[in-house]
Amino acid sequence: MNEELRAELLRRVAADQDARHALDLKAMAAADGENLPWLRQVITGVGWPGKSLVGEDGAQAIARDGRFEPRKLRDPDHVDRRRASIGLGSLADYLARMAEHHAPEPMRVPCPACRATIEAWPPDAGETRTATCPACGQTLTFRTAG
Repeated sequence: MNEELRAELLRRVAADQDARHALDLKAMAAADGENLPWLRQVITGVGWPGKSLVGEDGAQAIARDGRFEPRKLRDPDHVDRRRASIGLGSLADYLARMAEHHAPEPMRVPCPACRATIEAWPPDAGETRTATCPACGQTLTFRTAG
């Protein structure tokens, strides 16, 4: 396990989450501006920081921080005005950029029967998903712990 990477990941996620819980838009923007390039560099260098690399808490922290969980807006009619007042673009533009940069991709695994490629969406924690080989019809089951 890479303890240095784990500690840095936990530090960054804690700062990010503190800013989000405080609804501090400037701190959120600063955290995003620092963390996104850093995380891209980590992924390029060592791959996605999973449990074997950063431990259980590090992997859970990055999974929690990497998900977009929309909240109900208190005043949706004026959100774009408030965003503009602090130099941010519209919420619609932001959501479109996030969807573009963070769009999930399916897993691609070889079929054990015929070696054709099977595409399947990874299951969420505690969930089970199945996928069928387009070439031979074999069904695979995917599970995650949780």
